Amino acid sequence: MAIALALLACADPVTIQQFSHALQELSISPDVSQEVLPSIRLLNHRKFDAVIVDLQLGEQSGLILDELHFSSSNRTAVRFAISGSDEGTAFRRKADFVFKRPLSTQSIRNTLKLAYGMILRERRRYFRCPISIPVTILRQSMPEVRCSSVNISEGGMAVSTFVPLSPGEEVQVRFALPGHEVTFLAESRICWLKTDHLGIRFVSLSQEHESELQDWLSQKLQETLPEFAARKFQPKVLLVDDSKFLRMANELALSKAGFEVSTAADGEEALQVVSDKLPDIILLDMMLPKISGPEVLRALKANPATMDIPVIVLTSLSQKNEEKLLSEGAAAYFEKSTLGLDKSSGRLVATVETVLGRSNHQKSLNLRLQALARTKAVDD
Repeated sequence: MAIALALLACADPVTIQQFSHALQELSISPDVSQEVLPSIRLLNHRKFDAVIVDLQLGEQSGLILDELHFSSSNRTAVRFAISGSDEGTAFRRKADFVFKRPLSTQSIRNTLKLAYGMILRERRRYFRCPISIPVTILRQSMPEVRCSSVNISEGGMAVSTFVPLSPGEEVQVRFALPGHEVTFLAESRICWLKTDHLGIRFVSLSQEHESELQDWLSQKLQETLPEFAARKFQPKVLLVDDSKFLRMANELALSKAGFEVSTAADGEEALQVVSDKLPDIILLDMMLPKISGPEVLRALKANPATMDIPVIVLTSLSQKNEEKLLSEGAAAYFEKSTLGLDKSSGRLVATVETVLGRSNHQKSLNLRLQALARTKAVDD
């Protein structure tokens, strides 16, 4: 079962075969187009989670990447360019990722795996979860409409009702997600009307409700994914501690909380594991053999590949040292001594979840800013 759809604009049979195989390994279905204009037509008629453009299609190949800016459904798709030494940098700058020739099976896999999380997030943005829940449509100076949902996504929902509302009509939609006590109230607009069915687009949700809906949809999407793909949603934690007892206790607590946990017993091993696995968050003991915790922290923050990984320092140092560590790039501070005294792994898990949530919010914001900057560059 394919979990995402990619447009592959390429005319070279060998390259098509290489990419088709690599995409299918990740349960991404490739839709191949060997010419520029048919590729643009596909962008206007289908939703793609990723778009891969071979710049060897010629000078017009960049038009495909330009067209993404104007596509209502594909402007947020993850963009790739396949580039050789002869192509200029202008088109490559419009891509999120670049495959450089000469291509190899491993180089293609490596780049796709780096982008896989973004592709799955794009899939989630348009994921329509089939579900029937009570929905109330509120209209100004009109009786409320009680109906049932057919599906729900980040951007809106389809509902089943015999009441004929008009496309373009401004309404409010009230509903609750299964297992949630909070009632959602979304400023919305009727966007289409078919026999006994309405399409509703959410115009605005509170930030809290938007986040809650995204989390719920992520969970539902994970339930539909193959196991290997679902693991891509599982946050990766690196736990660095020279105490075997604390390492085992905290690894167990974090694993039970749904994290994929790697461990390291010294600073040298920690840097190697970070290089190999690029975790989403690091728990770093300050008193380590071989390379000390502060030295590891400085190395992480000095490396562009790891500088954005949030680090929670585990230490019993004074408040003054805590402030120094935070100023050097640590995301949070946790009293390691409490772990030995009250076995407070639960509080540690809560700290990890809080810091990771803050980090993911910032990453999401950065992606939006990048998309806006890219849009502005095309407009200019």
